[in-house]
Amino acid sequence: MTGLPIYVINLDEDTGRMDRISRQLREQGLPFTRFGAFRGRDIPDPWKAQFEDTRIGAGEVGCYASHLQVMADMLASEDRVRVILEDDAFLSPHFADLLKVLPDSLPGDWDIVRFSTQLRYPVVRVAALPHGFGIYSYSRLPFSTVGYMINRRFASSFTRPRERTHPLDAHFQHPSMFGNFTTYGVEPGPVRYARGEASSVAAAGRTRHRRSRLRRNRLIQTEIHAVATHGLALRMRCHLRWLKLKLTSKPPYGLRELEIAPRAEAKPGTRRDPSPPR
Repeated sequence: MTGLPIYVINLDEDTGRMDRISRQLREQGLPFTRFGAFRGRDIPDPWKAQFEDTRIGAGEVGCYASHLQVMADMLASEDRVRVILEDDAFLSPHFADLLKVLPDSLPGDWDIVRFSTQLRYPVVRVAALPHGFGIYSYSRLPFSTVGYMINRRFASSFTRPRERTHPLDAHFQHPSMFGNFTTYGVEPGPVRYARGEASSVAAAGRTRHRRSRLRRNRLIQTEIHAVATHGLALRMRCHLRWLKLKLTSKPPYGLRELEIAPRAEAKPGTRRDPSPPR
């Protein structure tokens, strides 16, 4: 049994989804707490002002505010870490084993760990985990909020009042908007969305929005953050790997194709170099 607090975000009417995720967690001996998700724009007053001028749909507002509330509740508790899952998650049978070893395997600078991604860009291997999993940092941060782990520093900065103009998963791609966060991920992802199902929390009142515009607007800041994270040499290796893949093969790319192992001469003491200088 892991001592990490686990929270599952679930709409009251989605009893089938709650039964499914509950069964998975119980089978692995993982206690959890259910959080009743907000539906549409029916969200508490502290969050309403942050979504007044948003362009995202009502369902996406409810989803975003639900995650924010779980983070805010964390700050009001004694929890140092929280695992947050959406109710449409499918868990690896090794999820509990991973949670047992993950806290001691992570570099000390971590703020958020992603459990579910759709890899499209090169990743840098940081550490090995049991059952063929590993800890990675990303050359470009992924979408998906179905499963992740955060610490109090992340929760404190991410919940500070600000205008919420895009969905949660889009903002998770741009940590420099909220603070100088360090993101890692477990790959292959031990949490995935139920195939063919969309998040019912976010689905009610979904609208079209321009994620690409956010990416363009944040391009320079994102690149500066990435260079500070990986170092210039490793960042260039990521760009070259991506260019080679684009010229020689077609997506989707597997982890083996996207994985980049840090070289021994990587700048010691960088945020992504967990090994001590020789």
